[in-house]
Amino acid sequence: MRKKEQIVSIDATTITDKQWSTLLIELNLVRESYARSNIHWVLKAPNIDKIIKWGKRRPSDNSSSQVSNERKSINESKGNGSSD
Repeated sequence: MRKKEQIVSIDATTITDKQWSTLLIELNLVRESYARSNIHWVLKAPNIDKIIKWGKRRPSDNSSSQVSNERKSINESKGNGSSD
């Protein structure tokens, strides 16, 4: 016997973008935890795939900070090599 589909809606009107992203990431963690108990549910929100991908990244995956650090190193080496 198939159970009736149950739907939950969240209307968050006074939430910041950062809070919204954090909420979606946390709900995804709960969803993954429930999947181990054979309970499956779907999250639907604008840009949710991008938000979850951002939330799952590890510090070693952060290529933008690596590029920034490389630029800083290059700029420092240029500054150290100049003679006054």
